Amino acid sequence: MPTPSRRSRRHVLLCLLILASTVAVGSAASTVARNGTAGSADGQNGTVPSIVVGSPAPDFSRNATTTTTKATNAPPIDDSWEEDTEAPFVSDEYDDTDSLPHSTARNSILSEHRNTTNPLNAPVGCVMRRVCGRHNKLSQNCAAHVYPVPLFNQKLLDLCPNVFSSRIFSSKTGAPSCCDDEQVDILRTQMSVAHDLLYKCPSCYSNFVNFWCHFSCSIKQQKFVKVMDTKTDKHSRNDTFGNPLPYVTRVKAYINKDYADAIFNSCKDVRFAGGYAMDAICGESRQTCTTKKLFAFMGKADGVHVPFNIQFELTHKEVLDDAGTRIVPLKVQTWACHEVAPLSQSACSCSDCLTACKSDLPYPAIEQRTYGFKDKTTCERVGAECRIASMECMSGLSVMTGGLIAAVLMGSILVYYCMGKSTDSDATISASPLAITAAGHHPLQMERHQPGPLPKKRTYRIDDRLIEWCQIYGRYAADHTRKLLCGSLVVAMILSLGLVEIRTTTDPVELWSNKESQLRKEKDFFDRTFSPFHRVEQIILAPRVEDAVLLPNVTRSNYNSYYGPVFNRTFLREAFVLIDGLLNLETISPKTGKTIRLNDICYKPMAPDNNNCAVMSLFSYFQNSLINFNATGDDEFFDYDSHTHLQQCISGPFTMQTYLKQSCLSDFGAPIEPYVILGDFNSTNDYFSARGMVVTILLENNLDKSENEDAAAWERAFINYLKDTSSDIFTFSYMAERSIEDEIDRASSSDKTTVIISYLFMFVYVAFALGQYKVMNNELISMLVKSKFILGISGVVVVALSVTSSIGIFAFYGIPATMIILEVMPFLILAVGVDNIFLLVQAYQRLLVTDPDLELGEMIAQICGQVIPSMMLSTLSESACFFLGAITDMPAVKTFSMYAGLAILLNFVFQITCFLALFIIDIKRQKAGRAEFFFWKKYQDVEPTSEESYMYRFFKNIFSPALLHNSVRMFVFVFFAGWFATSCYVMTDIRLGLDEKMAVPKDSYMLPHFNNMEKYMSVGPPVYFVIRGTLDYNDFHVNKLISGAASAHQYSLGSQINHAAKYPQNSYIAHPANNWIDDYTDWLRPGGDPPCCRFYRLNGSFCAATEPRDACDSCDVQYTNSRPDRKAFASHLNDFLLDNPSKKCTKGGKAQYGRSLDYHATRGIAASHFMTYHTPLRTQPDFIRAMDNARFIAKNITCTINRELSMLNKVHGGHYGKVEVFAYSPYYVFYEQYETIVWAAIVQLMLSLVVIFIVTFFLLGMDPWSAMIIVGTIACILINLIGLMYWWNIDFNAISVVNLVMSVGISVEFCSHIVRTYSLSMKRTRVERTHEALANIGCSVLSGITFTKFGGVMVLAFAHTQIFEIFYFRMFLGIVIIGGMHGLIFLPVLLSIVGPPLNKRRMQELLLTDNGYYAANTRLHLSSPMSPKSSKSCSDATGIKDVSVRQGLVFDHS
Repeated sequence: MPTPSRRSRRHVLLCLLILASTVAVGSAASTVARNGTAGSADGQNGTVPSIVVGSPAPDFSRNATTTTTKATNAPPIDDSWEEDTEAPFVSDEYDDTDSLPHSTARNSILSEHRNTTNPLNAPVGCVMRRVCGRHNKLSQNCAAHVYPVPLFNQKLLDLCPNVFSSRIFSSKTGAPSCCDDEQVDILRTQMSVAHDLLYKCPSCYSNFVNFWCHFSCSIKQQKFVKVMDTKTDKHSRNDTFGNPLPYVTRVKAYINKDYADAIFNSCKDVRFAGGYAMDAICGESRQTCTTKKLFAFMGKADGVHVPFNIQFELTHKEVLDDAGTRIVPLKVQTWACHEVAPLSQSACSCSDCLTACKSDLPYPAIEQRTYGFKDKTTCERVGAECRIASMECMSGLSVMTGGLIAAVLMGSILVYYCMGKSTDSDATISASPLAITAAGHHPLQMERHQPGPLPKKRTYRIDDRLIEWCQIYGRYAADHTRKLLCGSLVVAMILSLGLVEIRTTTDPVELWSNKESQLRKEKDFFDRTFSPFHRVEQIILAPRVEDAVLLPNVTRSNYNSYYGPVFNRTFLREAFVLIDGLLNLETISPKTGKTIRLNDICYKPMAPDNNNCAVMSLFSYFQNSLINFNATGDDEFFDYDSHTHLQQCISGPFTMQTYLKQSCLSDFGAPIEPYVILGDFNSTNDYFSARGMVVTILLENNLDKSENEDAAAWERAFINYLKDTSSDIFTFSYMAERSIEDEIDRASSSDKTTVIISYLFMFVYVAFALGQYKVMNNELISMLVKSKFILGISGVVVVALSVTSSIGIFAFYGIPATMIILEVMPFLILAVGVDNIFLLVQAYQRLLVTDPDLELGEMIAQICGQVIPSMMLSTLSESACFFLGAITDMPAVKTFSMYAGLAILLNFVFQITCFLALFIIDIKRQKAGRAEFFFWKKYQDVEPTSEESYMYRFFKNIFSPALLHNSVRMFVFVFFAGWFATSCYVMTDIRLGLDEKMAVPKDSYMLPHFNNMEKYMSVGPPVYFVIRGTLDYNDFHVNKLISGAASAHQYSLGSQINHAAKYPQNSYIAHPANNWIDDYTDWLRPGGDPPCCRFYRLNGSFCAATEPRDACDSCDVQYTNSRPDRKAFASHLNDFLLDNPSKKCTKGGKAQYGRSLDYHATRGIAASHFMTYHTPLRTQPDFIRAMDNARFIAKNITCTINRELSMLNKVHGGHYGKVEVFAYSPYYVFYEQYETIVWAAIVQLMLSLVVIFIVTFFLLGMDPWSAMIIVGTIACILINLIGLMYWWNIDFNAISVVNLVMSVGISVEFCSHIVRTYSLSMKRTRVERTHEALANIGCSVLSGITFTKFGGVMVLAFAHTQIFEIFYFRMFLGIVIIGGMHGLIFLPVLLSIVGPPLNKRRMQELLLTDNGYYAANTRLHLSSPMSPKSSKSCSDATGIKDVSVRQGLVFDHS
């Protein structure tokens, strides 16, 4: 069967259909079902067969007895469908008794005719008149070929003005008609149901009513209606003589095809209850309904809903012959939906009639918008909206301008600096003969000149003074080791005490949405004003056997048809048992200890009239009753069971009674659309091919979370019940409202082991890699003398103390931590801290080789002078980057940045205090020859290690020379340039978003459910357009600005949403909004039977339509220009909001609009919302674009309303205030970040690079060249890491932004140490200085950062959640590999090509002074090389000695 497209996958959306659409219909709308009104308490039904939903039924009924008679031919008639005034006159003497088939009926009707006929009004002929039978509360028309009888009935004239012309109407006797008063009442009652269904489009309603008026009462009835069968049985009425009267069982009605098409076309787009009215009156989807199907369905009788079958014959012939009877098919005037019809003052609105739409311009996609708004607070329009990398162009241009300004400033500083530098090609330095060499290099000869005055410009002094201060501090630390250790430990422990106050948050709203953000404020306003969105529990079931099921098709004369696997009898029975168990689930309240049942916590849209829970499933068609499900029935031809009932309900959800004599409405009173409960169809909306079933339960959701404890407890029982359930018949998945938060908590717990193993790996590696190992005198324990196991572990503990201290400080101030902080920050701080540990230890190991006889204090001074400035450089750069991250509005990123920035500073402090003290103690142990773990064992004859380490020799002799070869450098430069260009090209294509599947463990029960939602769900998330601000809704002009009806303003709220809904592919709006003003306007109309708005005669209080007619009177509201009287609008609104929809009044507003208004009887309406829903949103970009479009529409509506109100103030002197319209959906708050995340990330990263430039500029001795190289390399690392996100399918979101900020910090470690060593080198050429820096520091970078992090990252590949696997494993691995490649390959090549030149003034001032002294880090060639010894230290350079500041020069006179 053909079907509509699938509508979305999100579970929150299912609730919407109950909340805003189907619930509103209630039992009432279903009245329309297949003459369902006939089953009312009044027992009226017989004139007009089915006008609404039910399933088509075969033309069979159980005969009670007696006579079935073929109808006789009617008297001759004319062929014209002109005005009835052309009908021939008939005198009182006219008698045609022979033409009547039954003398009794003939005598009765002719008697009435003779007494009332007006000779001025000449009727033509009837084939049915009066009621002659009653069957199953349905009235059966008499089969009587008679002349029309004058009838004075004002109700009929009001309802059918086009059937009875004034020229044939007599003020004394009325107008001739084929109806009597009883039939008129039945017709009017049925049309009142059609009024609720179709009156939104008056033209459609007029056409529909006009058709049934002609069919039932036209004086030319016999022209187009032919009675085929009649019956006389126990259901017949008796005449005055006690004889049963025959009643009609089947007729033929000949309709002109063009006329029928006109009726269909005028009604096909009319909306009703969140769907289409055609879905109800055609018995199937509007998308598959045709004119033929519409009339076939309306004419189908099943003995339950419709009193007799009407066989509609649609033809283009003007006159035809049917078995000797001359037929003139019915064709009367119709009105197109955009035309004004007699029963109304206006035409249909755009939402119900496409041809009525005033705007021919389609709703534009985001890229096609011709204008945007200057900002979020004003309505000033700007030019066409454009975007750069998901940013608005203005934001993008601002970022680019800021970056350009920063680059120009840094470049200007660099140019100014270079103008004062000498070129690198000048190889001669004026000095006395001096041999300064590095191992393996020839000495550089210098000629000595008389000392002259030193240059005035000494930009290096900062770096020089820093070295001296660090050396002084080192001597102090060596002399006061215990004080330093105890003091730092006490401070760390005090700060860590804050952990007892730690508070963590896993609430996604708190993590990703700033409390001060616009959408967060809008969400809070919505929750406070209208109550939060429902708590949703959901199960999706699918049979394991996926074979098609062969069943009798009752909608197709019981021929067997193939149905989808979901209709398997065994599956349905087992699934019903499961659902029945859930609905009867009980648990204990954590607050009161009492038993909690579903009915205690569920959402009841029609309470107190109906206290059943809102549960939507296939079994809602059986009112969730196993007894109803197991019921059976039959007639003389067929047997009926649950499948019969399902086929009828799926074909027509509004059906009031099926063959099983059951309603299709749910037990809570709403019809259930099949696309809400079925999924995975063969084609669009072929519901009978469904392979899966969806069950949704709605619970109340309270603003105070403590009031949701009972609901959360029931949800826990719900989850446990399903976890313990298994079946061989079906598979199922499920989730509760609390599931995501529960699974995030479990994910954090399940990944703790992975994280701990990762950290332990790094601990072990650090402890092992720091030491040197050599067995002496065949004693294995002697190997522990130079090992660093305890020191390595102690160093890691110190790093951990910096983390706990940072968390403790913020915990004291009540700033909550997140799981990102607890899981990621130790990883980051460990990377930074371990690198510093390696620098300190390896500096000591190098010093043991170059000058093993230095006293401890001087040795520590030299180590501190070399390492602490480098540590300070990286620490200040990294902490500044993270503190800048605190400027973002995203709470998760803000808190992480603050915690990490402080932790890095504390790590630096604790490492130069606590760890340095431990390091000094370990040096004393090693100098004393004591073994680790065996302190009582001393080895006095331990020889110093002097042999170059394997790593150092690799970098010095293999890697560095190979890398710095000209051809290799060229290849490296081209390769990295191409890599950079490729990353820049793809970075704009990175997807925004965070798939919810990544937040749960891989073994979570929710992963199958997420997959099933994509497969089976077909409903989009709800979206509410909220008007905030006091408006006088009683005012006619305000009314028009909100309404979506035809009389509304062209750009009203309703009109703009309707226009957007016409183009769902661009707007992501699926349907026009449910507009309470329009439904309230219809509710006030006095045209119903009974009217919806009534009051008790005795006390004047509101009287519901379900109350007896005699007790109440109509409100009789007066209308002007299709708008109700101002006073009546205000006085009855509260009654409308308290009135539940019913069979007799489908427009009652409680179910649909009870929570849509912030209404107070004295203050009026402070806020209201208008609900619709999005189209299916399947990808993260879909969600983001849908939110963007909804907010754009809301902004446009705001500006339109305020502009019109301002004009009204000027023209009419009114006092209209301004209002705000905003769009709200439960998911928006999570996607707000993506409106600014790209812009915020770029700004934050750019500011980080600027801060790094400033810090390195000052700490490298005012050297902008070196600072620019560091910044440029970090920028390349960053861009290539972003490119990796594209190639490795890593989405751009808050987590990846945190990782990018962290990558900037870690990248400083990869770059700063090498560049600083390069800038302090006194080698002649760039290549030589690069070679020296790479040889000395490269192994520290490789072993201290790259290897340490690489091992820890690899463990994360085994994490249980995809967040860890994708955002931590993949990005961390990318940081390590990309950072290592740039730091050890690209940066050395860059330095060798464009590194800062060696300045003459720096050489003179640093090397040569008045007294012949030179600075640290200058190496002398030793006259007698040391004998080679084995060593595993990174930088044990034979023949190289580091000489401290003010140490005398040693000249080589050879």
